[in-house]
This record gives sequence, C-alpha cells and structure tokens, in this order.
Amino acid sequence: MTSKSLFCKLVRDKVRRNLWALALSVLGFLFAGPLRVVIYFQENWTVKWLADQELETVRQNLINRLPSILSDELACAGLMIMALLCGITLFRFLHDRRQVDFYFALPIRRETLFGVSFVTGVLLVLPAYFVMKFASAAVAAAGIAGLGMSVPFPWGEFFLSMGIDLLAFFTIYSIAILCTTLCGNTAFSSVLALWALSSPFIAGMVYEVYAMSFYPTYSNNSLSASPWLLSPAYGLMMVERSCDEGLRYRMYLLCYVLVAAAALALSFVLMRRWRGECAGKAVAFGPLRLPLKLYTCIVTGLAFGCLFSVLFGYSSTGWMLLCTAVGAAVCHCVMEVIYNADTRAMFRQLPMLVVTVAAALGLSLGLSADMFGYTDWLPKEGQLEWVELHNLHLYDGVNTYSLPNYYNFSAEEQLTDPEVVEAMLGLARLGIENQDLRATSTTRLDDQPEKLDSHMEAIIHYRLKGERHVFREYTIPRTEEALALLNTVIYSEDYLKFHNNAIIFGAELDQKLQDNPDWEPFVQVDDVMRSSTLKMLREEGQVRKLLEAMRADVLDFTPAQAAEEGAVFQLYFGYKTGAARDFQNGVSVYPSYRRTLALLEEYAGIVPVPLDADEVTRVQIEDRHDIYDRNGGEAYTGMTTNREEIAQLLPGLVSEYSTDRYGLATDPYYRVRVLLTNGNMTDLVYLEGAVPQALAEELCRNRPQAEGIR
Repeated sequence: MTSKSLFCKLVRDKVRRNLWALALSVLGFLFAGPLRVVIYFQENWTVKWLADQELETVRQNLINRLPSILSDELACAGLMIMALLCGITLFRFLHDRRQVDFYFALPIRRETLFGVSFVTGVLLVLPAYFVMKFASAAVAAAGIAGLGMSVPFPWGEFFLSMGIDLLAFFTIYSIAILCTTLCGNTAFSSVLALWALSSPFIAGMVYEVYAMSFYPTYSNNSLSASPWLLSPAYGLMMVERSCDEGLRYRMYLLCYVLVAAAALALSFVLMRRWRGECAGKAVAFGPLRLPLKLYTCIVTGLAFGCLFSVLFGYSSTGWMLLCTAVGAAVCHCVMEVIYNADTRAMFRQLPMLVVTVAAALGLSLGLSADMFGYTDWLPKEGQLEWVELHNLHLYDGVNTYSLPNYYNFSAEEQLTDPEVVEAMLGLARLGIENQDLRATSTTRLDDQPEKLDSHMEAIIHYRLKGERHVFREYTIPRTEEALALLNTVIYSEDYLKFHNNAIIFGAELDQKLQDNPDWEPFVQVDDVMRSSTLKMLREEGQVRKLLEAMRADVLDFTPAQAAEEGAVFQLYFGYKTGAARDFQNGVSVYPSYRRTLALLEEYAGIVPVPLDADEVTRVQIEDRHDIYDRNGGEAYTGMTTNREEIAQLLPGLVSEYSTDRYGLATDPYYRVRVLLTNGNMTDLVYLEGAVPQALAEELCRNRPQAEGIR
C-alpha cells in the first residue's frame, strides 16, 4: 500500500469513527445559520409590519441589518467549540501507550500521521460550515426577493465574516492540538487548552486592576476591548464584521494568524519528538514543565491578589501582596501534585516554591511601582493622529461644572490643529506634574485643601497611528497657566466644530436635506429668563442665515466675555416631517452675539429684555453656605413677595442654562427660583459679586423659613 493510499485510508477511518463530530456540526450550524435567518425574516418582516412602513424605510432597514444577519457570532462560537473538541479528540491517541505504539509502527511518517488527524478535523467541521453559510445567504436572498425589493447583497461583509470565522477555527484548533501534544493526559490537555485561551485575558485584566489601583492617570475609559482581544476565543467573536470597521482590528487578526501558525508549528515539532513513555504524563516534555509552571503560578498569583484586593479595597497594598503570595504558592503546590500524580509531592520542590512566590511578589511590586511608565506616558512626536478632550469637570471648592459632552460622532477625527494639540499636551503635562492630586481622595479634603479646593479633572483621548486609542485622566490645579491652555482648546474652531450644536447642525444640514427631501429645518427660540418659547422660525433661508451668524458669533466669543455674560435666549434647531418634530441639543445666545441677535430682531422682532419686578410674583432664595462647609450643614431658604425686595434681588441674575458653560463666573452659594405672573418658574444664579448680601442674609437667616415654590 502506498503512503498516499494509506493516508487516505487513515483519514476515512478517522472520519468514520468520529461521525459524532460531523453530526454535531451539521445540527449546530443548521440552527446557527439557515433556521436563524428564516426565523429572523418571519419575526421582523411580517405582512402587517410591512403594511405600516414606507417602502424605502423597509429597504434601508434591510440594507443596514443584512450584514449582521449573515455574520452571526453564534456560528463563530460553534466553530470554536468544534475546533476545541476535534483538536483534543483527534490527537488524544497520543495519551494511550497502545495506540501510540500501533500508529507509530505503521509505514507512514509522523508528519503524515499529524496531517491525517489535522485534515480529519477540518473535514468533520468545515464542509458543514460552508453549506450552512451559503444556505443562509440563499435563504436571505430568497427572503429579499419575496419582499419584491432590490437590495444589494453584502458580499464584502459576507466573505469577511467567513474569513474571520475560519481564522477563529484554525486558531482554536491549533491551540487545542498544541495542548494535546504537549500533555500526556486528556483531562489535563482540556484544562491547559482552556487556560491557554483565557490566561491572556486574565493577564490583561491584572494589568488593568494594577493601573486602576496605583496609576494616578488611569481612566475608566481605558477598560475597553483590549483585554478581551488578548483572548482569541472572545476576540475573534468581538471583531467587527463590516468592511469599514473590520480593518481596525487588522493588527489583532495578524497576531491571531501568527499565534495559530506558531502553535501548529510547535505541535508538529512535538509530534516528531513524541515517545511512547510520554503517554499518561501531565506534561509529556520535561523541559517545558518549568516555564509552564512559572507562567501559570505568576499569572494565577497576581490574579488572586487582584481579586482579593478588590474585595478589601484598592488602597490595600498589603492585602494584594499577601494574596498574590498565597495564590502563587497554592498554584505551585497544585501543579506539583499534577506533575507527579502524588499528593506527597506538594512541598517537594520548596526552593522552586520560594522562587515562584518571590517572582510573583517582585512582579507585583514592579507593577504597583509603574515599571512600564503608564503614569508618565505621553505620545511621542509623530505618533499622534488626533486628540480629544473627552470629558472635563471643574471644581471651584463648592460646585462641580462640566463642559457640554455632546459630540459630532460622525466625524472621523477630532482635534488636529497643532496649536490646540500642543495645548492639550500642555494640560497633560500639568496633570503628570501634579500626580499627588489624583492620588489623594477628594473625600478626604483635609489632606490637601489648598490644592483640592480648586482643580479640574480632564479625560484626554489620544488616537495614535495604527488606530490605537489611549485614554488618560488628569487632575490639574486651576492656575492661570492651566486656564490659558484650556481656553486655547475650548475656544478654538477645531474644538467647537465638534461640540457646539449650531456649528454641528449647520455642517450636517445640506447632507441631511439631500438624504431626506421631505425634511424641513426649523429653529425654536426660548427666553431662558422666563422659561417660555417666543418664536418658531421655519423658513429655510432664515435658518441658514441664523446658523451662519451663530457660527461667526461663537467663534468670536472670548473668555473675557464668557466670564460675565449669562444666556438670554436658547435656540433649538431641528427638522420637521409632517406633524413630527425632531429637536437637536440647544445652544445658548449671549449678549455679545450681535449678528445672531440682529437676525432674531429682524426675523421675529425678538430682543433681550431684562427681567422686571412687575413680571414676578415671588422670589425664593436659598443660601447653601452651610451645605458646603467642611463640617456639614443645611441650606437656609427665604421667600419674598415684596415688590421693592424683588427689585433689589433681580439685578445680576442669570439663567442656570449658563452655569454649565465653562468660564462664567457665578456665585456658588446662592440659588434663586422665581415665580412669574404668567405661572412659569425659572431657576437663576447670581454673577460673581452681584449678590445683594444684606437682603439675602436677612431673607435666608433671620426670617422664618418658607415652604418653597411648588
């Protein structure tokens, strides 16, 4: 019998003896593929649903959803499970001394014998997968044809999804084969395969916990997909299956290819070196025992320390070190028992136990001391593509103010202007120089009151080349230098085009109207001092001119003006379709917006009018000094309906719409609620230094406290 015919005979024999895997593949992929598509069309595209929708809406929904229908993670998970089962089952003959002697006595090279088992696994799984995949595509095409619509079939996403699924199969298959050839015991092979797939994720999460616990610039936004992507099992299910987004993960996909190739090559080498006496051992090759044990014990010890440090609190370094040592020691003892199949071997390697625990503790101390320079990291020259001020909170010793956090998510890049980028990096440097502020808990104000009483907390998002995203969080003292850098950023056109709603709305207007011809733009004008709507402008030409004026006024607005001006109007831009209106985020109009105010007067006869005492029924004022006292306290509330007192209280008040805007200098202690003669209520605050102190104290402290305006 020739070697080729023997190869084919062995493959047929292995396939015949493992038909359970073929049956399981067919059954699993049937439910993950065609049946799932049929159920989807039956549930989501019923005659009643179609009758209630416009034809173009139905067609667009199909175009958007079809790629996700055909690229289901369930099929990918099924491939991974079958790869794991086949990798262990088809090579487990190495764990039986009699089967090893039989197969190695055949007139066939070990390389060919390796190929027999490998090809058998492929034949048991992939044909069923391919049939399922193309059957799903056929069912989807038939469903679309049944709807009588012309929808382009997403072949790009279809084949990309298939390629990722195949990569998932071969990656898990190669790792399972490696673990099976490395071990002489099937049970330990299974455990090792699961450990090989999960330990990279565990190691990534260990680093995240250390960063969370010890690195002052750590941001919760850093806990993203990266730890999950370290695990091939979850990472390949998580990769986007669209042609536009899938390429973002090309570096991870390349790493998975290299991992699969390396695992397969190492398995091939181990197969050639396999001996009959290796069967039955936990780890068949002695030289590989020590590296495997060290890696497992160190990662397990660090993970054990992180787990218990979370239970006892992030600041408990002692508990983290103790639990790391205990975890590494216990893992070492367990592995010695497994290696020697004898419980008496638990403490047989005491010197190695000490070395393992010392290595785990040393790495723990190194990570807690930021051995990789996480805290002091800044992007190198030429490494940065763009930067984003992801979030900003300003604390003035009493209140916390936040910048508006709406963004133009459709944009592909953020801050790229060199001056703005340099200002952002300057803020980051100040945050690194003041790490002690981040390391100090803001709940323990007595530790550093002079620094904590006035600071800002910024989360900066760096987009690096290679589509890598990095987040850092900084606490920065509110010094003149820091405020100057911040002003450079948030008053720049580069920043405002992503954060000012009028500019965003204007930039998207033409495309929105082109895509939706029946949409009509409008703008609603609200008087923020009186909590009332003044006018709705629906003429497209007027809306466009208002947007142009708003853009010019916003870009001309200066920090000096921002410090002393409260909003007079609030504009809400949106689109009208029939009776439906879609409002966007509002944008405030300030007294310095000369162009905008002139157009509002021209189009609607609207001009800013200060709040008059004759419009007010009563005023409630709240003194919050004692609330913000370090020893705690209560607010004092006073109320008046006296016309003269109301006239004294109104000057210097601005709408609370203004208080969320960075730069406005307002009094942090007094809040005012005004009841108007028309029944509306409005919440106001005082500009800094504008509080009528004597009257405010008289109302809040010396008169009986009022119930408040309901």
